Amino acid sequence: MRTIETTVTVTDDQQIIMTLPSDIMPGKHRVVLVIDETPLPLDVNPVKPPLKLNVGEWKNWSSECNFRRQDIYDDDRV
Repeated sequence: MRTIETTVTVTDDQQIIMTLPSDIMPGKHRVVLVIDETPLPLDVNPVKPPLKLNVGEWKNWSSECNFRRQDIYDDDRV
């Protein structure tokens, strides 16, 4: 038994449109439906602004330091 929380669309003729996860097998299933009687606002997936990331300046690194993958990992070892 699994619990799936998702958003559905109820059409004018009281049909439900929903998308299930791809690992749900086709066929008949027993389901329990709980409906929150307050409809969601029309824009249920608002566009979110991009994350604001702070960039720090590292002043104490030696100028000889580099962080290339080739220098960190020994890819030649078997």
